[in-house]
Amino acid sequence: MLQLLKRERWPIPADIEYEYRGRGTPVEEVAKCFAYAKQALA
Repeated sequence: MLQLLKRERWPIPADIEYEYRGRGTPVEEVAKCFAYAKQALA
């Protein structure tokens, strides 16, 4: 979905929701998600 937003240049904001238990703290897990989204939109 993120790559589609990038490719089509749609002005739709994306957000990160934390609704699962990862191995790290919530801050660490959201940071991982942010890094993924940033890479997907690069």
